Amino acid sequence: MVLLFSLLIKTIQKRWSKDLSFNRGWDEYRDGFGDLNERSFWLGNEKVRQLTEDDDASWTISVHVFDSLGIQQAELHNFRLSGENYTIYVDDSMDCGDSK
Repeated sequence: MVLLFSLLIKTIQKRWSKDLSFNRGWDEYRDGFGDLNERSFWLGNEKVRQLTEDDDASWTISVHVFDSLGIQQAELHNFRLSGENYTIYVDDSMDCGDSK
């Protein structure tokens, strides 16, 4: 997943292989895990909340799934995490791209 804001791109999750297990507990998802310089990681719910909690900024989450059919894409607009339980907010619009 990638968050986009103007020219700022922040990757919050990358999973290129099954070498790193994403079967984790709440604390690890809150704090993040993996190595940001490696092929698989989760940035962390708290860091994502801090990035997106400003109501004056608009974030788009862009999801890219690479599989045998090609690249599947979707964008969710006005993405935000809020509160201690990291509630996800997005507006009603969603753009889905074609496979490439």
